[in-house]
Amino acid sequence: MSLSTTLSIADHSAATKTFVSVSPIVGGSNRLDSSSTLAAPRTMSIRHTSTGKGSSAVDRHLVQFQTTKVDASGNPYTATVNLTIAMARSGAVTSADVLDMISFIKNFLTDANVGSILIGES
Repeated sequence: MSLSTTLSIADHSAATKTFVSVSPIVGGSNRLDSSSTLAAPRTMSIRHTSTGKGSSAVDRHLVQFQTTKVDASGNPYTATVNLTIAMARSGAVTSADVLDMISFIKNFLTDANVGSILIGES
């Protein structure tokens, strides 16, 4: 099953951003927010990799968002947020376990907790 080439995702203010496929790659895809500019792009990437063999093989799935802003002097600065799911193929950890962990992440990342993380609290 494949994701749609165009994904509509709400930002923090609940405004819908449309990420359009710009370059399918082996093991993943790159998308660009259609409302961003080439000078200050907002991108989404998905990557899939595997390491190991047999039941000790581990599949990794990366979802990455990046935004680039240009300051008054014309210098670009990029911020990146990644989510990596690493899961052994052994079956000991199930998709339900991963969904629980995803829920923990989504529920933990409140505005207050993100603010605390950004000032170095842990």
